[in-house]
Amino acid sequence: MSAPPPPFGGLHHVSALTARAGRGHAFSTRVLGLPPVKRTVNQDDPHMDHLFSADGAGSPGMEVPPFDFPQP
Repeated sequence: MSAPPPPFGGLHHVSALTARAGRGHAFSTRVLGLPPVKRTVNQDDPHMDHLFSADGAGSPGMEVPPFDFPQP
């Protein structure tokens, strides 16, 4: 008997939180090898950048947007 399939088809993206945007960007590009593909404003907080790193092909699950939450 096999296990039932998962109730979802996979991941669209994984969000990351960082206290230092530069280090989050470095992790996405240098460690994960995902180049920056888009920079917008966070829809929930217009004062916060929304940076996207992805594989460039738009593959599902290969988008990593780090959100910058600086420490006071």
